[in-house]
Amino acid sequence: MTHVDGKAVLEAILYVRDFHRTAANMLLAADGPLSERGWAPHSTAWKPIPAATRSLQHAGRWLPHYILRQYYRENRRDDRELLSLIVVPYDPIDQRLEEPLCLASRMRALTDGDELYWLPQLQLRTKAAIGPFGEIRHITKPDLNPKPARLQHFEASVGGGELLSLAVPLMTITDETSLVAELIKPILDAQYRGLDRESSTSGAPTATDQEDRG
Repeated sequence: MTHVDGKAVLEAILYVRDFHRTAANMLLAADGPLSERGWAPHSTAWKPIPAATRSLQHAGRWLPHYILRQYYRENRRDDRELLSLIVVPYDPIDQRLEEPLCLASRMRALTDGDELYWLPQLQLRTKAAIGPFGEIRHITKPDLNPKPARLQHFEASVGGGELLSLAVPLMTITDETSLVAELIKPILDAQYRGLDRESSTSGAPTATDQEDRG
């Protein structure tokens, strides 16, 4: 290791620890506002960070590159809509980030597999640039970088072939009020373009939903 100030190194390590703690608390703060809107957190078995390697040969994978919390509409899990809130500190895959981001997404999940960890992050994997910040992106298969695994899983796992996605700089989320204003309200207000029926964001079944069930 090169000669550096040990105190500065320790401060950097503690800063990363506190960053993760703050990010986790921010995501947990979404539970209340989302519960009021009819959304419940995914099961406690769901993993909020990627699986870390224990290999010394892959130390670059020790640091999580996303922190995630996911929700289904309470009492309506049969409709399979998945809401994801994601802190993205950095991107080791395509390396396109200039600053940490927070993503919100909605999709009709056709799978319960591990694809649900990375599919909501696909705004990072599109041909176009990330953003514009604060605007809803309607991501479909042609928007994605043409890597076979991404295309295959998208088609098989995303109902209606459309993912709603919103990105904002992480540093703009400073409290619960900004979390609701910048992420929760916009992603819940967004409507799918390609589905035959629109999804209600209030948590109450629509007339169409009731007809489908009856």
